[in-house]
Amino acid sequence: MKRIVMALSIFVVCASPAVAKAANTDPTPIVFTHVSVVPMDGDRILPDQDVTIRGKLIASVEPAASARLPKDAQIIEGTGKFLMPGLGEMHAHLPGPTDPPQYMETTLALYVANGVTTVRGMLGYPNHLLARKDIEAGKLWGPSLFLAGPGLSGDTVKSPEDGVRQVRDLKAQGWDMAKILPGLTRAEYDAIMTEARRVGIRTGGHVPKDVGIYHVLESGQETIEHLDGYEDALGFGKYMPDDFLKTMALKTREAGAWTCPTLAIMRFVLAQDTVQDLLARPEMEYLPKFQVDEWMKLYNRGVGKGVAAPDVERVIQQNRERLLKTLNDVGAPILLGDDTPNLFQVPGFSIHNELAAMQTAGLSPYDVLLSGTKRVGEYLHKPVGTVTVGYVADLLLLDANPLSDVGNVKRLSGVMLRGQWFSSSEIRHRLKVIHDLPDNYRKS
Repeated sequence: MKRIVMALSIFVVCASPAVAKAANTDPTPIVFTHVSVVPMDGDRILPDQDVTIRGKLIASVEPAASARLPKDAQIIEGTGKFLMPGLGEMHAHLPGPTDPPQYMETTLALYVANGVTTVRGMLGYPNHLLARKDIEAGKLWGPSLFLAGPGLSGDTVKSPEDGVRQVRDLKAQGWDMAKILPGLTRAEYDAIMTEARRVGIRTGGHVPKDVGIYHVLESGQETIEHLDGYEDALGFGKYMPDDFLKTMALKTREAGAWTCPTLAIMRFVLAQDTVQDLLARPEMEYLPKFQVDEWMKLYNRGVGKGVAAPDVERVIQQNRERLLKTLNDVGAPILLGDDTPNLFQVPGFSIHNELAAMQTAGLSPYDVLLSGTKRVGEYLHKPVGTVTVGYVADLLLLDANPLSDVGNVKRLSGVMLRGQWFSSSEIRHRLKVIHDLPDNYRKS
């Protein structure tokens, strides 16, 4: 118990400046000087800028040569560095109420330490709502949360009327989104979607087989996770011709649907990445051993050992990458997400694997980063995701240009979270505290 209290105190104490700043009506301005700004409002870089932060917001972005530094400003030297918006992890599964409280705190901290400043939780538990309140109050160090409630599936929804009741409950309880899961009948799905529109709660998730991708697009489901349903539209495991990909991509764009591809975790599900390779990644040691043990049980029951013959799985993987590229080419909006913590995907760290997988699928670095920055703000209808005056100061200071290679996002010089600055040395300290927890997984 003592070691848990010590670990928790790291996050509580480190969060306390947020409380102090919240009480200060005139917070000290922070200025990034002589920095190259990657605004993410277009494929461009603004060289040699001064960016001023006041409170939680970006107050100015202007050429350093003509900028006037505010009196008593905290200066962060940006020469040779790049300032971009923080990333969104738009398909996450946060720890539940039966997990140790420490696991929620370390999970949220791992996101921020890797440049993730917004998280969309995709399967809700009551402790998620409490965590969001603690983050907003400055009691917990974590990204801003957008939360789906408990899932609506063939197991949980007993009838169309029951689906309607559950949607009303989700809205009343304060969830942001209704999560669609497999197994729903078409009548149940239609009742859920109709009621969601009526009460004003957003929708997203899977494509139930009885419903199908065409009806999901016609029904206005906002997001489609994992590129679910497209494979079934043609026939499982068949090579998707280019004209079929373009037709489906255009239908998706015309429906206004967002896709969250989660390429990295699906590589594991399709046995393209081995469990041995994933366990060998250094970031696995930031996870508690009980979590890795639970995933190993799933693996031993067949998850990650393939869903079809190896040649069929390779075709499915190629289909997914080509579909993502086509969706991007026609302008269908895409959201960055890597389904963490889930199946050997480590919070925060795995977002960089997802960025790399999307670049490998043929998206330019700008388009990959767009899915985790500007698109996040557009989807949330919130002022985040670009380096814009008046927007929330969720920012990453990098040592190299992310528009030349998304791998450079890992080269963090520091993270600004809602106007608070955390240097790389402080982030390394926080990561070491998490890494050294005695109950963590350790490679043999």
